Amino acid sequence: MAPHRGRLAAGSRETRLQLLDRFWPALAGEAWEELCRRRLPRLAPSTRLAELGPWGPASRWWQGNQPEWDVVGESLDGERLLLGETKWSAGPFGKEALSRACRELAAKPPPSLPGKLAERRVVRGLFVPELSTEASPEDAEDVVVVTASSLC
Repeated sequence: MAPHRGRLAAGSRETRLQLLDRFWPALAGEAWEELCRRRLPRLAPSTRLAELGPWGPASRWWQGNQPEWDVVGESLDGERLLLGETKWSAGPFGKEALSRACRELAAKPPPSLPGKLAERRVVRGLFVPELSTEASPEDAEDVVVVTASSLC
């Protein structure tokens, strides 16, 4: 939003609200992604992903033309590598959206990792803010679904 700083400072309330409406989804998505990375080592203990951990600090990963990964972390025992994707949504994820996101994540090629990281068992995680009552984390066969309540 830096290029719009002047309009934010001098614009009317309506102008500022229009800018907020325009950029809010991207800002919220970036904040959600960062929250997921920061909270990975502190997942609620009763969650499926926490049971596969505990996890060390997470980061983003991308290199060249390979797909970007939003949340990459290693289990503290060094046996597993989390490859995660964050999906922001203002409302709960429904069954169809969850199914589609899980299929996409399961089909996404893993990164070319160096040395021992390439030998780790890969765990794929999908981070979504909330699931609707019709959607269930168990619907995701090869993907661990993490919701905001798991990040507390």
